[in-house]
Amino acid sequence: MLAALALAAALAGPTVDLPDLFRRQLERIDPRTTVPILLPQTMPDKFGHYFPAGSASERRWHLELGGAPGCNGATACFIADFRGRDGGRPSGSIKIDFARGRTGRYEPIRCGASCSPPSISWRERGSTYTIATKAGGRRTLVRMANSAIRHGPRHHD
Repeated sequence: MLAALALAAALAGPTVDLPDLFRRQLERIDPRTTVPILLPQTMPDKFGHYFPAGSASERRWHLELGGAPGCNGATACFIADFRGRDGGRPSGSIKIDFARGRTGRYEPIRCGASCSPPSISWRERGSTYTIATKAGGRRTLVRMANSAIRHGPRHHD
């Protein structure tokens, strides 16, 4: 079983350790919010540079990865977005089943004047969680959401 997991990880390619990458932001936002911080352990490493940012209030938190400093979600440098907010409902056009009996929604990439990355959302612990990334499609997002669900709340040490 461990050999199969190691092989699957090797085939998936290199990954980025998200809790490590967001360490400073987690230290800052964890005490500011009552919404549990659910964050995947990893995501595919498909970009050269990562510039993490984050913010929180009592009823929400937001972590973002940009490919340039001060990206602020701009399409050209956006890599990934992780959000949690008190209440709300998952959004997306396709129903998805997740780990531990959770269900949620998936929204494929959408393009108009610019393109919105694919996203996935689910409800848990009285909050709604959303992940959006250019690092992969539906399969990648489901894997990331399942990782966040299985690892549970992140707290700084």
